[in-house]
Amino acid sequence: MIRRRMLFSSLVAVCLMAVLFRCSRQTTDTFPVTRDILQEIKAAVQDETSEIDFHKKGALRKYLLTGWTHVNGGPVHTQGEDSRLVFYHLNESRNLRAAVTWRDMAEGSADKTFPAIELNGKPVGSFPVGSVSTTLDLTFPAQAVKQGQNVLGIRPEVSKSPATAPRSLIVERIAFERPSPIGKQSLAQPAAAAMSYFIELPDRFALDIDCQCFKDVRPSVELSDEKGRTVTIDLPRGGGPFQKTVRLKREGINRLRLVAKGGMGGYVVWSRIALKTRPSKVVIPLPRPVSPPPKKPDIVLYVIDALRADHLGCYGYGRQTTPSIDRFARENALYRNAYSNSAWTKPASASLFTGLFPKNHMTQRIKDCLPESAVTMAEELGKNGYRTAAVVGNEVLDPQFGIGRGFEAFQVRATSSKINQEAFRFLDSLLPRKDRKPLFLLIWAADPHAPYTPDPEFRNLFDIRRYEPIDALKGSELISRIRNEKIRPTPGQWEYLKTLYDQEVAFNDSSFGRLRAYLEDKDVYRDAVVIVTADHGEAFNEHGDVGHGCSLHNELIRVPLIIKAPPLSKGSHEERVQHTDLFPTLLDLLGLEPPYPLDGTSLLRLTDPKRILFFDLSNYNSTAVLDEKKIIFTNANHAALTTVPSLEVYALTDTAEERPLELESFRDQISLQKLLFYRNTPGQFGSQGREAKITKELEEKLKALGYIN
Repeated sequence: MIRRRMLFSSLVAVCLMAVLFRCSRQTTDTFPVTRDILQEIKAAVQDETSEIDFHKKGALRKYLLTGWTHVNGGPVHTQGEDSRLVFYHLNESRNLRAAVTWRDMAEGSADKTFPAIELNGKPVGSFPVGSVSTTLDLTFPAQAVKQGQNVLGIRPEVSKSPATAPRSLIVERIAFERPSPIGKQSLAQPAAAAMSYFIELPDRFALDIDCQCFKDVRPSVELSDEKGRTVTIDLPRGGGPFQKTVRLKREGINRLRLVAKGGMGGYVVWSRIALKTRPSKVVIPLPRPVSPPPKKPDIVLYVIDALRADHLGCYGYGRQTTPSIDRFARENALYRNAYSNSAWTKPASASLFTGLFPKNHMTQRIKDCLPESAVTMAEELGKNGYRTAAVVGNEVLDPQFGIGRGFEAFQVRATSSKINQEAFRFLDSLLPRKDRKPLFLLIWAADPHAPYTPDPEFRNLFDIRRYEPIDALKGSELISRIRNEKIRPTPGQWEYLKTLYDQEVAFNDSSFGRLRAYLEDKDVYRDAVVIVTADHGEAFNEHGDVGHGCSLHNELIRVPLIIKAPPLSKGSHEERVQHTDLFPTLLDLLGLEPPYPLDGTSLLRLTDPKRILFFDLSNYNSTAVLDEKKIIFTNANHAALTTVPSLEVYALTDTAEERPLELESFRDQISLQKLLFYRNTPGQFGSQGREAKITKELEEKLKALGYIN
C-alpha cells in the first residue's frame, strides 16, 4: 500500500512537472523575427485615388476619358451625353464613399438638373444639381467596385426637346474615402471600412499592434484562410499597444483584415502592425563556387536595338531572319525566358550596365542622367585592368547621360556595317600589341530601330511585294502619326511594316556574322566571352501600339540572350533571367565583387529558376513576373476614347498575352502586393533623378530619333 502511494505520488509529480514544463515553454515562447506589415500595407494602397481636383488641369489627363472640355482656361465641364473618368481602387471591394462637389454650368438658373451617375456600367442613381456649388455624398456599392481601374460615368439629364443640348456640369472635386498615410509610419483608416492584406503565416506567431481610435471606433483584426475559416481578434476599444500570440490550425496564406466599426467621421490610426515569428527553417542551397580564369578574357557585348526575341530563328520565328545568330545560339547558352528591365533604350541600357532596376538607377526620362554613385560595367572593368571601347548606333547612350561612363573610346555610327568598320579600325590598332590589356568592347547596333529603311541588298527579302505598302521613310514621325490615329494602317500595311523590320534584322544579322568572322580571323573569338542581346523589343499593334516605350507587354520586354562563356553550359536554358543579371555575371566570371548590392543575380549562381523579376516604364507602369503569372500595373495618362487597364494578369504560358486573367487566389493577391511594395518603396539612390546638361548638337540628334518633340 505504501509502495502504491509512493508510486502514485511519483506519477503525480512527473505529470505536474510535465505540465509546468509545457506551460513554461508557452509563456517563455519568443518570436525573434519581426516583420513590419504596416509599411507593406501602406505601399499596397498608395496608388489608390484619394482625390481628383478639377482645378489642376495638368493632372486631369490621368483621369479624364471622354466627354470633358474647357474653354479659354475656364472650368472643366461635361460635354455631351456621356462623360467618363477613371479612378484606382486596389484593396478589397467594399462600399466606397465619395464626395462630389459640382454645379450646373447655367449660372443663375433656378431649375435643377438631375444627372445620372454610374460606376463600371452599373447605375448608382440620379441626383439634383443647381447653379450653386454643392457637395454630394455618394456610396458606391461593393458589387460595383472593381479591384484596379474603375470607370465613373456622369450622364447629364437629357432635355425633352431634341433641339436642346444636354446641360453641362462643372465638377470641382471628387474625394474618395480611403486609407491615408500619416507621415512615414502611420495609416488612417475610416470607420465602416476594412483593409485586407494577404500574408503567408506559420501555425504559431505573435501580432504586435498599436493604434489609436477616434469617435468611438471599435477596431479588430480578422484572419481567414481560403476555405473561409476565420479567427477574430478584438482590439482595445480606445486603441493602444496590444500583443497577442495566435495559433492557427495550419500554416499557409491568410487574409489579414483590419476592421474599423463605427459611425461616420470616425477612424483608426494604425501606428504599428508587426508580425513576430520564429526563424525560418528553410535551407537555401549554396551556389557552386566559381573559379576565376587564369587569364582575363576579352569581352564582347553585342546589343541590337529594338530586337524582339520572337523575330529570331533560334526563338522559333518562321522567317530565316538570323542565320548567323542562330548558329551562335546552337553553339552556346541560349536563354529562352530573358527579359529587358524596361521598354526603351534609356532605362533598359542603364539597367544592363549597372545591374540595377530602373526605379533604383532613376534614369527613365530622356534627359535623366545616371547618378554619380551608380557604377557602370565599363567603369568596374576598366578599374580592373580592361581597355574599354564602345561603338554605338544610338545617341541615348552618350556619356553626357552617364550611361556611357567608363569607356575610354566612344564612337557613334549610323548602321551596323559602319559600326563594324569603326570597330575593326580600333581593333586593328589594339590587337597587334604584345602587352595589350584584355578588352571590353561594346557594339550597339540600331538597324531594327525605326525608321525601317533596310539596306538595298535586303530590300526584297521575305516576299514583301505581297503586302500593301506604307510610307516608312518618315521614321519616328510615322510612329507618332499612327499613335495619334492620323494614320491607321490596314492589316496588310502592318505586315508590310513587320517585313521591313525583318529585313533590318536580317541586315544586322549579316553584320554580326562579319564581326564574328573578323574576331575568329584575329584569334580573339575562341577565348572571348561574347554576349548577344537586345535592349528591348518592338510593337506592331499587338496591344494597340507601335514602336516601343509604350507598355511592358512581352513584345517589348522579351529579348534574346545568348552567352558564350565557359562556365555556362551550352544549350537551351529555361530559367527566368533579366538584363540586371549581366553585370553580376561578368563580375562573377572574373572573380570580382560587386561595388554594392545589385538587383541582378549572377547566372552562375541562380538557385531559384522561378524568382521574381521586376520591370519599370517611367513612373506609371510597373510589372512583375512571379510564380506562373505576369502582372502589369498601369497608372497612365489616357488618350481620348482609350482606357488603359490598370491591372493586367497573364499566364506565363500565354506568351502573346491575348487571354487576360483575373486575380483570383490569395496567392495572386500576394503577387500584386509584392509588385506594389516594389513600386512604392524608395529606390537605392533616393527617389529623384537628376537631369543631364546636354549640348545643342546632341539635343538635335535626339529630336531626329523621335526622343524629343
